[in-house]
Amino acid sequence: MLGNFSPQNEPYTYELEEDTTPSGIFARGSYYVKIKFMDDDGKCYLEMGYDFEIRKD
Repeated sequence: MLGNFSPQNEPYTYELEEDTTPSGIFARGSYYVKIKFMDDDGKCYLEMGYDFEIRKD
């Protein structure tokens, strides 16, 4: 949960800390991520997914 926000005219911006990508042979591969933005009542406002690949160059 990112927090509770009241309505306002300007959009909210929230930046997370940068994560470190796992390394090593066991972390390599293709991954699919699914993200949902939901409120406390379970209403989904945005649902999206994306693919990425961890590989050795």
